[in-house]
Amino acid sequence: MGLCYMLGLLVAMITGIGFTLIILAGISVPAILLSIFYRKENKTALLAGLLSVCAGVLWYSVFYYFNVTPVEVLNNETGVVSGSLTETTAADKGYYYYFETNDIQLSNSSVKSVPQRLKLRIRSDSDLCIDQYQKVKFTAEFTEKYKSPYTNHDISNGYYINARLVESSLVTYNDYSRPWYSVFTDIKNAVTDKCTELLGSEQGGLLISLLLGDKSQLDSNIKDSFRIAGLSHILVVSGLHLTIIMSFIFTFLSLFIKNKKISAGITIGFVVFYTILAGCTYSIMRASVMCIVYLLSFFIMKSPSSLNSLGLAGIVTTALNPLAIGNLGLMLSFSATLGIATLGVRLNAFLTEKLPGFPENIFGKGLNKAVCYVINTTAISLSAAIFTLPVMVFVFQQINIYFLLSNLLISLVAPLVIIVGIVMLALSCVPFLQILVGLVACIEGFLCSYIIWVTGFVASLPFSAVSVDGTAFRLAMLAVIAIAAVFFVAQGFKIKSVARCAVVNIAVAVMILSGQYAVKSQSISFKIVKSGNGVTIVEDGIDGTNIISCGGSRYYAESTVQDINDNVNSLLVPGYQQYYSCFAQNIVQDLSVKNVCAYSSNKYSDDMLLALDNTQCEFVGENTVLNYGKYTVQIIATKTRNWLYINCGNENILVTPQGGDCSLLSKEYLNADVVVFQGSCKNAQLLNYHTSVYCGSNKSGYSYCTGGGNVVIYKFADGSFNLWQN
Repeated sequence: MGLCYMLGLLVAMITGIGFTLIILAGISVPAILLSIFYRKENKTALLAGLLSVCAGVLWYSVFYYFNVTPVEVLNNETGVVSGSLTETTAADKGYYYYFETNDIQLSNSSVKSVPQRLKLRIRSDSDLCIDQYQKVKFTAEFTEKYKSPYTNHDISNGYYINARLVESSLVTYNDYSRPWYSVFTDIKNAVTDKCTELLGSEQGGLLISLLLGDKSQLDSNIKDSFRIAGLSHILVVSGLHLTIIMSFIFTFLSLFIKNKKISAGITIGFVVFYTILAGCTYSIMRASVMCIVYLLSFFIMKSPSSLNSLGLAGIVTTALNPLAIGNLGLMLSFSATLGIATLGVRLNAFLTEKLPGFPENIFGKGLNKAVCYVINTTAISLSAAIFTLPVMVFVFQQINIYFLLSNLLISLVAPLVIIVGIVMLALSCVPFLQILVGLVACIEGFLCSYIIWVTGFVASLPFSAVSVDGTAFRLAMLAVIAIAAVFFVAQGFKIKSVARCAVVNIAVAVMILSGQYAVKSQSISFKIVKSGNGVTIVEDGIDGTNIISCGGSRYYAESTVQDINDNVNSLLVPGYQQYYSCFAQNIVQDLSVKNVCAYSSNKYSDDMLLALDNTQCEFVGENTVLNYGKYTVQIIATKTRNWLYINCGNENILVTPQGGDCSLLSKEYLNADVVVFQGSCKNAQLLNYHTSVYCGSNKSGYSYCTGGGNVVIYKFADGSFNLWQN
């Protein structure tokens, strides 16, 4: 029932609450018919499963309607916010500040029923010098959350709307409101300082990540290496970490306490304490519930089912906040655990049965243990990777090729790092054992250095992380999931013919990917990325990515760069004004750009010119035509604005600048198949076009707008233009 309930939450999140009634009707009707006409023994189980799915869909929709929907009145509004700072984290070239508000007063007095108590996350390029729990007041500009794979993750953590701090509006007060859990924050800060003091910034940052899940002390290059090597789960405190700590504490207590119930009870207390200390993240809450269920088995003298424990953990974790189903940590933790509990156990048993007999001596026993360790690690890593593959494809859009190698090299050392780290911190609390602390710290530093080296080595291997094209690969993934589900249901809720299912899945996936490759090789796609005011146009072809324009709001800089592939063939900087070349500097600094084309002007900022000096940059004049093979881009210069005219054979795309005057254009440019508007355009009635795209919030009269997500313009081999809204 717990797993079915989680499925209902997932369905509601993916489809949206607008389809709630349709989904409930589609599930409730079969449930009613099942209760009336179905006569087999498993009738009760199937009926309970369907009702649990309905409960999940209904609870998610109700919670979303009463908590998230009211916040939508703040979209595109400005207001004065009063609250307190709860946390600060360092980001690349800036800081993130997390606030809890207690009062919001909008400038627009016509807006009624304004939510007062919200969680806001604000990014700043500079240090605002605010202490934790300090009360503040500032002016904020609110905008709707852009559609991205991380939107549901932010919503799950309570950040329902985007906010930007208006410059010079921050006022701080010498008033601090410390919540009850601040004592755990103090302990966490003390542990962080002690790890850094004993091990240094690099090794200490890794230990802090492994113990507390706090990656703020870890270098960004090391975090990238963990992600590329497929070891990001090591840095997220979840079942692996809690199981190691629980087993260590329980085993240690059992040496002195013979009564297992007493040891289990004390260990439960440690599990609860550690869960709060680690921040009560959804992944650690899921793991703590399963650990507590296991420890309670010593009281009831009955071994718990892993699937039942997982279902119960899902219910407990999402009971107070069903939006938690969108949390990426919970998704990865839940799907990986489900894979290990189902496929991993069977795969390990299957491979172990195939082992040959080893000699009954010390060498044979040692070899048997080594082989069993490799098999067990392989089964766990492979099953977890298979079940988390949809999340990796749909959210992170990449596949880690060497995940099995990296997990084999790390899985034996990671538990030692956690255990030795706990021993080191415990000994550091005893004043007369400082010499012993130094010895243990040396061992811990060596283990941490080994993990960092292995991660860097695997990440540096060719094709260590392969980026996957969103549309085709997601379609192939959905087809594979659907086929596996059909096999599962058709064979009595068991997959008996695994080989046949695998062959069909591979064949369908290859057909979809091959078809996509054939279409893509003969077509052109221009993706207009949602970037606020201004336009960012990305052409992503088989030969690489070309960025034709990169303008927009600074607020969307981070999300815009995330929507662009790391390997960029060329970047056209549309103009020296910040409005038109807003993201150019970020793209040049954060992505791998082979060639940059910029206007021959000395009006660029010093930081922009410095960034261009480090690339292969070519300065081009106005009214230049750039040839990209399948299409050309012409820079049209008028008195005050520069326009872009993309020619794809007989089809054309006109990109208007903010405040441009169409009467200044030659007649040949007034006719276009698609016109991309960046804002107000004078004499727009002179334009003759089939389809329009507006870059910004939805406004009447435009066929497509980036306010609802990215817009993709497809030009197929037959010469036709088609527009899709992501």
